[in-house]
Amino acid sequence: MRRTCLRYILTQCRCNERFDDMGLGCVPCPAGTRPSIDNKRCVDVNCTENQIFRSDLMCPQCEWCPTGTTPNARKDTCVVSPRPGVSVTTGVIACDAFSVLSVDKKECVKCPNGNRASDDNLRCMSGCNGDKDITQADGTCFTCTNGYMPD
Repeated sequence: MRRTCLRYILTQCRCNERFDDMGLGCVPCPAGTRPSIDNKRCVDVNCTENQIFRSDLMCPQCEWCPTGTTPNARKDTCVVSPRPGVSVTTGVIACDAFSVLSVDKKECVKCPNGNRASDDNLRCMSGCNGDKDITQADGTCFTCTNGYMPD
């Protein structure tokens, strides 16, 4: 199992720049785009389902909504999530396949990155199988970026 990222590219680009074709310099990304995870191309700034776009930061970026919140309609602010449904017959909260029960078992919390929940809805399952993914000591998945590669 890969556990560390090794630095191969020494170029340091700003948050709105990608590596040039040789990986030795930086090229600015056009407005409305950002560097890809591997910094080799510019991609649209599309946030995923449970993310908001933070244009108020020095380097605008997508950011995950905290546990118990979801993006508003404009996807620029996180708002408190509605309560999940409760089974009439059992009185137990019914979470979907992408949510886990909160510690107090009173609400469902979406798993990050679109990951699926375990069958018992007690923990999020991590795919962690991308080319640049490593498994951290706490079991979470991390993607190497900015010239770092898995060992």
